Parts: sequence; structure tokens; C-alpha cells
Amino acid sequence: MTENKNLDKSYKPPRNTSLPKVKAVRRRQTNNAAEISAAALAARKASENGISHLRINTDSKFLIDSYNKWIPHWEANGWKTTNGKPVVYRTEFEELRKALEGLDVTWNHVSGHQGIEGNEMTDYLAQMGINRSNVA
Repeated sequence: MTENKNLDKSYKPPRNTSLPKVKAVRRRQTNNAAEISAAALAARKASENGISHLRINTDSKFLIDSYNKWIPHWEANGWKTTNGKPVVYRTEFEELRKALEGLDVTWNHVSGHQGIEGNEMTDYLAQMGINRSNVA
């Protein structure tokens, strides 16, 4: 995690969430699975709080490209890649699609580990989740 001296780690905005990795990523404990699960969680929290327009900032081009470009093709192809292999994160993407239903979503790519406060806080919360999992 990049250390940002301007980031007050004691401050936790009320809608930010840090979950143990076991709860956050039930199937695969990979960066991609965590990114997909985090976006789905953000969408569910937005819906629970009556938010209908959501901007998702992520440093994952994989997530953005998957949602905007590849998922429609995978679905049309029976959730197979162009090589005929099953889509690895199909279940996670299906959960994301369900969570985003009814929301107007804008995807925004941000550079990772560049001192962007929200991205740094996300990394910090992810680290907290990992640490909580390792203690339990």
C-alpha cells in the first residue's frame, strides 16, 4: 500500500466498508474478484441508500472493460470467451450485473498508487480487511 501522509487513517466515511476477505470475496481471493465484489457492494449500498446515479472510481481497467465491452459478448456466447473457455469470473459478474440493475452508472478509471485520496483509502480499507481475516 502506498503511504499518503495527507490521508487520515482514523477517518472512515460512513459509507466506506472494510470487510474480511472471506466475506468480501467468497470464491476467489484475487485482485480481480475483489474489484468486482467491491463494485457490486458499492452498487448494493447505493441502492439501499436511495442513490440512483453512481460513479464508480476504480484503478481496474479489467473491471471497466469487462463490464462495458466483454460481458455482452460473453453472455451472447453462453458465458464463453472468444477462445471457447468459460469466463473465470462469471458468477461475480452476474452478481455485479444484478447489483447494478436500476442504477445509472458511470465508470471512471483512476491511476492506482498515485496519491489519489479515495484510491488510497480503498487500499487502506482492503488492507484492514486482510488483516482482520488473518487475525480471525
